[in-house]
Amino acid sequence: MLSIEKITQLAKENSTPLYIFDKDELADRIPEILDTIQKDMLDRISSIKRIVGDGVTICYAMKANPFLLDAAKKLNVKFEVCSPGEFSICERENINMSDIVLSGVNKEKHDIEHVMDDCGGVGMYTVESVSQFELLNECAAKRNITIPVLLRVTSGNQFGLDEAEVERLVSHRENYPNIDIHGIQ
Repeated sequence: MLSIEKITQLAKENSTPLYIFDKDELADRIPEILDTIQKDMLDRISSIKRIVGDGVTICYAMKANPFLLDAAKKLNVKFEVCSPGEFSICERENINMSDIVLSGVNKEKHDIEHVMDDCGGVGMYTVESVSQFELLNECAAKRNITIPVLLRVTSGNQFGLDEAEVERLVSHRENYPNIDIHGIQ
């Protein structure tokens, strides 16, 4: 741990406010921090399940804290992945593909094809736009598979589908045999 003298010296040399990180101290504390976080996550998940019932699955947003992946893997949760970088972390950490919800607006054709061809697909896909719905359908049809999707409804911003688009996609779902609409996000 840094001494008061060293902290005072650094403050004089660099002015304040000053953020000082003792990497050795942090390295010593990480196991305790992760253990505390994991226990807290377990407690929160248990509380949520008591409130909403057993039929609900918690979905951990990878972008929140990808460094907590080891703790989250032990909690029987799904992982919301919104970018190719987040997906590559899941690949590297051997996350079960059926536990991934491929979300976000950043779904390029080559990324979707990689997921479907090289990874066996994922547990769920979210749809942010009509063009994304059509792209997912095209990729699934090319592979003669049916994929599960959630239709994301906009909250009035640029993300998601408006109510009319959701209604149109649902009412014409027979035109998309490679898409299985599981619900609304």
